[in-house]
Amino acid sequence: MISYSQVKCAITPPPPKHLVDLFNELNESITAHPKCVNDKNPFEQLIENKRFCISATSIQSNYIAFVLGKHCSSEFPAEIIKMFFDIDSKYKLQFGEIPGDQIDGCICLIHQQEEDYDLQKTYFDIYE
Repeated sequence: MISYSQVKCAITPPPPKHLVDLFNELNESITAHPKCVNDKNPFEQLIENKRFCISATSIQSNYIAFVLGKHCSSEFPAEIIKMFFDIDSKYKLQFGEIPGDQIDGCICLIHQQEEDYDLQKTYFDIYE
């Protein structure tokens, strides 16, 4: 869990506290799922055990984002994907698939802005 005071020190301008609270809530639910691999190098387990992982996260001034990874032959647990689509309607969800040869995944970006974000650019920004 990341505290709002930590976020305020690292991001200028800081995101609204409720966005950080939502980030923590989603992160906690995802990492607690029995099929979520929480290791630093999860890829072998993704292939062998049909599990998934949080590949990356981002908290920015106007959005939060989760990048989830899995083996191409498996699927994300339905309840994990449903959790993103069931967030409060005051938030806007942008969801995109990330293709891969062995490992693929998705990016889930949550914000309250009028405009849509470029998910591909956001994905690359997260990994810079």
